[in-house]
Amino acid sequence: ALTAAAAGVRIAKHGNYGVSSQCGSSNVLEALGLKFPTTQSEVEASLDKAGIAFLHAPYFHPAMKAFAPLRKGLGMKTFFNTLGPIVNPARPQTKLLGVNSLALLRLYGFLHEGDQDQNEHSNFAIVHSLDGYDEISLTSPVRIITKAKDCILEPEDFLATRIKPEELVAGESIAANVSAFKRIISGQACLAEISVISANAGMLISLAQKVDLPTGILRAREALLSGKAQNILEKLIG
Repeated sequence: ALTAAAAGVRIAKHGNYGVSSQCGSSNVLEALGLKFPTTQSEVEASLDKAGIAFLHAPYFHPAMKAFAPLRKGLGMKTFFNTLGPIVNPARPQTKLLGVNSLALLRLYGFLHEGDQDQNEHSNFAIVHSLDGYDEISLTSPVRIITKAKDCILEPEDFLATRIKPEELVAGESIAANVSAFKRIISGQACLAEISVISANAGMLISLAQKVDLPTGILRAREALLSGKAQNILEKLIG
């Protein structure tokens, strides 16, 4: 999200603490010092200042907060993992959603096609890597449903070569994930990390800026490697 914002896409990122996983986006950003906006005016101020706003789900969907301890105790994905990505209170007209199964891919595709019927300006891409990742992982082909098509793309379509899953292992703690995030955003990412970040941010950039996918990827790569993404983070937190 920061990389896409650094390339000029206004971002309303909806996230939460890790519930069915060790670490969520809220955990990382909070540890980095972000004070979550709680009102519409604070969200708008963040967008004006940094080009990105982070919407911490419990502040905008307080009813869901009551279920968090139960979900944490279960330690497994629940209905709320399915619901969360599609209830962004900012209602962005351009969306990039990652899902971890083909069943969810089809469900989200159906839901967004219905939304498209109501809003002709809506634009979306729903992605699922065929080996199970809920993002463009470059570890396998990825199936993508957009407003215009349903297709399968190979890593080469993202200007990359296939990478190994062990190159994408997440940290086992919030501190480890924060450390990895700081290393990557500061320009010290390895080639596999650069490729995956550029592929996902590039897909969003191509949708929002109405350019082809290779152009979106190149814009994302430049935003990350030039330090622009780190500058966006500093504006967001500062």
